[in-house]
Amino acid sequence: MLKNEREKRQRERFEKWAVVLANHLELSPVDSFNDLPVTIKSMFNGFKYIDVVLPLMQHDRDKSGLSFRQLEIKYGVTKSTIHRLVSDRQLK
Repeated sequence: MLKNEREKRQRERFEKWAVVLANHLELSPVDSFNDLPVTIKSMFNGFKYIDVVLPLMQHDRDKSGLSFRQLEIKYGVTKSTIHRLVSDRQLK
């Protein structure tokens, strides 16, 4: 796979979860990254992917009871990363 294709997919995934997080935090009720207010878009663009999905993973783990494996599949984050974040951030 070409590097540009991989980067494009990673960017699409980042934008998807950024929109979900914006809605979850009630920052902006939009359906696409481009529809986010400029200030929120700029804030998210300064984040790493894991910064965007961590609060969502915590919510899914606490409220929906998703397993580490389910979180790994849903967010595309390795189990070892999830386990490290669990101990670092006390995700149950």
